[in-house]
Amino acid sequence: MVTNLEMARVLSDPEHLRYIAPFLEHEHTVSEVAAEVGSTLSTTYRKLKRYCDLGILEVSREHKRKGRAIKVYRAVADAFFVPFQLTGGAEEGSARWQKHWERDFQRGFRHAFGQFDGWGQRLFRKDGVFTIMLAKGPNEDVDMLGEGMPALYNRFHDSLYLDFTEAKAFQRELDTLFVKYSAQCGQQRYLMRISFVPVPEDAELIR
Repeated sequence: MVTNLEMARVLSDPEHLRYIAPFLEHEHTVSEVAAEVGSTLSTTYRKLKRYCDLGILEVSREHKRKGRAIKVYRAVADAFFVPFQLTGGAEEGSARWQKHWERDFQRGFRHAFGQFDGWGQRLFRKDGVFTIMLAKGPNEDVDMLGEGMPALYNRFHDSLYLDFTEAKAFQRELDTLFVKYSAQCGQQRYLMRISFVPVPEDAELIR
């Protein structure tokens, strides 16, 4: 269990975890990880030195060669438990990851739709419920499931009313779908985000 505040902050930062994750259960050199994360040797070396100083990584062995030996690094443990009390709570941790993923999520949208020429969002009521839809114009919504459209899905709904048993069934169905498709090995990488939470009674609702 992590008890050092600085170590906890590093292990909760998505940018740092890009460099740390390869060392869980594996050994790597500086050059190997630099190539994997798309960074320079000098930047990667500085980061690995800091992680070693914090006790996250260690030099597991060295490759002897003429001149300076090549150090091989590995995480000091195969898993780290970081208590929320050291990182500002679950909400702050979630916000950090959301910010990290949002960048790639928006890049994916731009890649799929180009510059969205003439597109926007249409605000209206559907069956009495306030709704926001991606639209090609004032009177034309986007049919994301239509032929010729990219394979992506983005939906937000703040007024889903379910009994507890229905919510658990929905939760399990979502998980079953995730497990099914995460086992595939297709050519295109996709970013997926699913959030499904009960809403406090005092939460704001746009009606």
